[in-house]
Amino acid sequence: MCVKPNPCPFPVEFVMSKKGRSLVKLKGYTYYSARRTGPKVQWRCSTNHRSNCNAVLYTVDNKIVTIKKRHNHAPLETEYITSQKGRPLIRLNGFTYCSTRAKGPKVRWRCSTHYPQGCRAAIVTVEDEILTINQDHTHEA
Repeated sequence: MCVKPNPCPFPVEFVMSKKGRSLVKLKGYTYYSARRTGPKVQWRCSTNHRSNCNAVLYTVDNKIVTIKKRHNHAPLETEYITSQKGRPLIRLNGFTYCSTRAKGPKVRWRCSTHYPQGCRAAIVTVEDEILTINQDHTHEA
């Protein structure tokens, strides 16, 4: 836990979401700005809505002063990449997923080894934000 006046021992970075919102990235987790009171900002885990994670941190003048509660999930290391054939892929925790069908802004992504190995792992995104994840892979990353 980081507490004033000691500096937070973890590397912290401020990043932008795909929708242009400010996020705090810390140890593989991202947090969105939930409440501001003067210079103090409350940041909630960005998976708060889909996984009921109650992890919270507070910043004052862009420095972490408090971290409360633990995450109830592993950090998501998500990256959008392009395949050798030029198709979009998602890399999540060492596995790659390719888009299989889209319905408006909602896209279903299957594990890249679905056809050769029958892996049933899948991701559903809405406007590039992960909505659901099935990480039951039948193989190693």
